[in-house]
Amino acid sequence: MISHLVKYLLLFWALVFIPCLTRSQSIPVNPISFDETIRDLQLEGNYLSNSSLTIRPILFTKKNTVDSLYHLMSSKGDTPLRSKTIHFLWNVGRFNILPVEILSKYNSHHPYGWNDAAMIPAKGFQSIASAGVYSEIGPLAIQLNPGYIYAENGKYDLTQSYGSLPTGTYKKYLIGQSSVRLNGGPISIGISNENLWWGPGKYSSLMMSNNAPGFLHMTFNSRKPLKTPVGLFEWQVIGGRLEDEKNIDMPLEIRGLRSYRKEYGSNSRFQGDWKYINAMIFTYQPAFLKGVSVGFSRQFSGLSKSVFNNATDQNFASKYLPVFGKLFKSKLVNDDSKSWNQLADIFLRAVMPKSHAEFYLDYGWNDHSYNERDFIMNPSHSASFIVGAQKRVELRKSVWLSFSGEVTHMEQTPDYLVRWAGSWYEHYQGTGYTNSNQILGAGAGFGSNSQVFSTALNKGYKKIGILLERVQRAPNTHKVRWDELSYGIIGQYKFDDFILSWRLSGVDSKNYGWKQDFNRFNFIGMISARYYFF
Repeated sequence: MISHLVKYLLLFWALVFIPCLTRSQSIPVNPISFDETIRDLQLEGNYLSNSSLTIRPILFTKKNTVDSLYHLMSSKGDTPLRSKTIHFLWNVGRFNILPVEILSKYNSHHPYGWNDAAMIPAKGFQSIASAGVYSEIGPLAIQLNPGYIYAENGKYDLTQSYGSLPTGTYKKYLIGQSSVRLNGGPISIGISNENLWWGPGKYSSLMMSNNAPGFLHMTFNSRKPLKTPVGLFEWQVIGGRLEDEKNIDMPLEIRGLRSYRKEYGSNSRFQGDWKYINAMIFTYQPAFLKGVSVGFSRQFSGLSKSVFNNATDQNFASKYLPVFGKLFKSKLVNDDSKSWNQLADIFLRAVMPKSHAEFYLDYGWNDHSYNERDFIMNPSHSASFIVGAQKRVELRKSVWLSFSGEVTHMEQTPDYLVRWAGSWYEHYQGTGYTNSNQILGAGAGFGSNSQVFSTALNKGYKKIGILLERVQRAPNTHKVRWDELSYGIIGQYKFDDFILSWRLSGVDSKNYGWKQDFNRFNFIGMISARYYFF
């Protein structure tokens, strides 16, 4: 019976969707890429006006093609990038060569920086090289974009509260931004290892970002907003596998916390089990509020030995899809017995194309409340938020000046004086919200705060600007305040089919490693070189 059902499903896909070209190649979530350019074009009123941009990577469609993006990015006098597409099987299939990219980073004194995907927190030089191909046949889309990372992973200054001796040179082959999907109309289902970004934040995200390497997951998501009489809907549901490593440090902000000692003892490297993650995001744009997006997301993650070896739980949904369960602890089945680490957030993004501006807010909880009364009486317990805005000004034709600012607050609210909530992303029975030993959400660190300001002048593919960052490292868990102030330049330039992007910054660390009057300077440099085969 099952075999007949599979045959009928395949026949259905073939008859309905093979006549269409799906064109679902994605723009990867990348620290220095066109991902940010898409946001700028939307504020200018030129691109993806009906997308919330709160669920990324962005998948191209038949109408929203990569060539249309390249054309809009080009200013007068620029030679626009163009994709070289090879069609086969009577135009049912197509083939593209993805850009070759080398992303390099250097820290002179100690690990610093976030949103750098597969790069590890390390001192010294490291680099990731990636290349790949994209192909589709009817509804089947395959993107192979593997990579290779090399990191010096040198020794750096240690303090009583921060640091451990690195294990030496780090090398690893990566699956990278690869995926296999079946696409039909506005819907996509498949297996992916791509980085995800959920929420409205530009520099940080409470739920999903590219701070950690991508992880293998099954996905069911929208490819474009689904239009209905009441508005537009977008969503994604995933189930995946998170794996930490023995060869690099765990995030050391959690040293000394109960779950850290339980799982790792005195060692700062992972020695435990892999983690299962189930997460979902849903975004709605009301028909009566053009440019406004509201949404929520939720995730559950826990050690597989706790999640899958619970003999009292035989319910498939509560085991594999807990995000669709009840909102409050008292009504959840085996919640604490499974050592689930839960996160949830609600968010809003308002885009004003005529003013070339946006405002956004993301408010989340590190753990759900016990019941309705608990939430109403104490909504700030274990809460954090991101608030930000961006404004673009057209100085003259195709020349834009942008201003953007964002505040991420993960320090515990004053409520911790009567009810301790633990560090953001850390659950008292869990192991932290990490993959490959790096936080999946906001990269400033467990229970840390960050403030970011940027201004830039750009024309087409060219860009030059300044970037300022301030990070307060886990202020709730240490008597001494460790603050870091980063200041530097960002830029991008195009040479024919070659694009060079960079960030060069100095970092002043006050009370480095939570050690009083132990001040240090760090230099961070990031350079991305991408070549397009056209």
